[in-house]
Amino acid sequence: MSRLGCFILLLGLALVSAQDGYEGYHIFEVTPSTPVQGDFLKLLSHEGYDFLSLSRSLGKPSRVIVSPQQLQSFQGLLTAHQLNHRLINGNLGATIAEEFAQRQMQRLLKPITGKGRLTTDRYYTHEEITNYINDLATRFPSRVYVKTVGWSYEKREMKTITITNGDGRANKKVIFMDGGFHAREWISPAAVLYVIDQLVEKFEQNADLLKDFDWVILPVVNPDGYEHTQTGTLARIFRKTRQPYRFLGQTCYGADPNRNFDFHWNEEGASSNPCVDTFAGPTAFSEPETIVVRDLMHSLADRGIMYLTIHSYGNYLLYPWGWTSDLPDTVDQLDAVARAGGDAIQAATGTVYEVGSSTNVLYIAAGASDDYAFYAGFNISITMELSGGGATGFDPPTSSIDDFKIYELSAKGRSSDFKWSELFKNESSYETFTSNGTNAYIMVHPAAEPEFFELLDNNTLTHKIVNHNVGLTLRHDFETNRNLSNCFPYEGRLGTERYYSHDEINQYIEDLAKQFPSRVSVKTVGTSFEGRQLKTITITNGDGRANKNVILMDGGFHAREWISPAAVAYAIGQLVNNFETNAQLLLDYDWVILPVVNADGYEYTRLSPDNRMWRKTRQPSNEACFGTDLNRNFRFHWNETGASPDHCSETYPGPKAFSEPEAIVVRDLIHSLADRGKMYLTVHSYGNYILYPWGYVDALPDTWPDLDEVGRAGGDAIKAATGTDYKVGCSTTLLYAAAGASDDYAFNAGFPTSFTMELPPGGTLYFDPPASDIARLVKETWVGIEAMARKVIQKYPLNASSGL
Repeated sequence: MSRLGCFILLLGLALVSAQDGYEGYHIFEVTPSTPVQGDFLKLLSHEGYDFLSLSRSLGKPSRVIVSPQQLQSFQGLLTAHQLNHRLINGNLGATIAEEFAQRQMQRLLKPITGKGRLTTDRYYTHEEITNYINDLATRFPSRVYVKTVGWSYEKREMKTITITNGDGRANKKVIFMDGGFHAREWISPAAVLYVIDQLVEKFEQNADLLKDFDWVILPVVNPDGYEHTQTGTLARIFRKTRQPYRFLGQTCYGADPNRNFDFHWNEEGASSNPCVDTFAGPTAFSEPETIVVRDLMHSLADRGIMYLTIHSYGNYLLYPWGWTSDLPDTVDQLDAVARAGGDAIQAATGTVYEVGSSTNVLYIAAGASDDYAFYAGFNISITMELSGGGATGFDPPTSSIDDFKIYELSAKGRSSDFKWSELFKNESSYETFTSNGTNAYIMVHPAAEPEFFELLDNNTLTHKIVNHNVGLTLRHDFETNRNLSNCFPYEGRLGTERYYSHDEINQYIEDLAKQFPSRVSVKTVGTSFEGRQLKTITITNGDGRANKNVILMDGGFHAREWISPAAVAYAIGQLVNNFETNAQLLLDYDWVILPVVNADGYEYTRLSPDNRMWRKTRQPSNEACFGTDLNRNFRFHWNETGASPDHCSETYPGPKAFSEPEAIVVRDLIHSLADRGKMYLTVHSYGNYILYPWGYVDALPDTWPDLDEVGRAGGDAIKAATGTDYKVGCSTTLLYAAAGASDDYAFNAGFPTSFTMELPPGGTLYFDPPASDIARLVKETWVGIEAMARKVIQKYPLNASSGL
């Protein structure tokens, strides 16, 4: 083995043998652009690194876990191989701890009795799943039959559910389906349970699927591993079975059940190392769980038409072969069935599934169940890799917002200060996106609809639906943004074709500093809770004069407001790349800009559609809830009006002022610049507002005419340029009281003008302007920023002595 290979092996062994949890572990997304880079990632995966996903497709990202001890060396390998990468998660341990706490709370709040339907509100244990199918057999005895087909290594009972239409005809064709091969893929048994529900509980709608076919379903192939992942945070991303094996003096647990089948067993894509996630086992069918699946296949092969195994993640529909790149003779038949599924999903949700043979689409993996089933006689054999979710890809949050709706409500004829927030204060059921006077936009949990309509009737409110399925909208938008990222990779500039990651934005300002060293400097001013670097860009005209006046601008306070960093990045481009046009803005003023304040939250919203509407930071606030509203965390009338003591609330101000490292960064910037600072501008969305202090009280500062003059300069310029109307005024008067905000803090600290600019809404969720709207919105925003800056420069000229 080469020195590099030995080095990688040592790092990999350090990873798999870690026993102190995942505190400080990182998840990187790595995207190969050449075949050599793809081969290198494959090498890493075979040498012990835990790849959460591994794609052989160029331009398609893979995810890998890196320990704190490996971090520096791993980053060196990325640099040496010139691999495009970005940090997905800076503290995997904290993320898993959050998930684990939420799961525990969900189980306490929503226990099941073993009778009745399972919901999609949480993940269920193997015992609960078994009780559910037993109950179905009791309730539907003519159509449902449950059978014990074997036992796991730790003696958990493994049961299949056979679903028929109850007509009594024997020897029908069979669809055999299973889930839960890999322990950490919780979404797999959940998806299988949903199929069972549709076939049994909604029989009438799906009767055609059971007319000439019986379905035999094994919900959890690997119950020991599945249960192990639910025992604690260290176990959450365990993949294999739980049978112990000795290796080099240590005990490692489990084999990969999807490498344990006796068809080209332990050839390529498998490992002989028991401590590696792809360990094929000491012999084929060494695991009692794979013996169960094998025996089911052979017992059904004479009637079996399709074998379908559900995994995650990756958005793939895969068919044989997995042991070789060769294709079976019936590839056209396999491809037609798989593409029928992929096309149906895309038509319904916009999600794109890649279809093809396992080896040619993903990677070679000998000894898998789909190859074995096809070899055993099933005409069709398919592995379905579901979409990823959460930070690891294997942890989709249960708070998926399918069937959530957004309503536009009107209280016309009522008081102009109608108390929407008091009426819809239950944040587990409602989210108020915006409310102003007699109108509001409210997102409603499906379970809360009866109560919601009762509230409407009792308060004589009119309504209309503006979004029928929030989850569907988010999945479509998420898929579009992912595709645009592949179409428009970062190449030294930030365009308006798509939204960019925090790493890409940081790289952009670093590149500007290298390209324009006399006019641009970049400084690391702090780190986020998860360890992301927060960097400012200082833009000057390069004349070398010190102590000029300063405009301080930031964006990305609230995670879901993607258009905010995009607008700030566009402003940076105008000041640097379009310097000649905007030289007057830099004659006596320097600009200090922090593009993304809430880097952790921003990146969290980019992980999956379910995270897209996250607003806060990512620091745990208690055992069950994460994050603080950064714009309630400043020590100026902190935790007074407009903030919530509920740790899970979106307006939670934190346990104390400046509890968040990100707020501390902004605080320190404000104080370091206050003696020269003339305008503080923070860019948010949405609402078409230019707001100034005070936000903590319904009162105006003594200098409010100056604030109003500057704000109206921006609003008037936008109106003249594009026709878009911005309302200008005090935060509390135009919107609502929100104490502890950054604009109040900056004004109190000495900035004579301080503004929050709320950009226009976009998309059907208002925080999700489509990529096609980015150019229009950021250009319009720049018109307002430029006009406000020119007014500030006019009102607050540089003291002649200060520029010497």
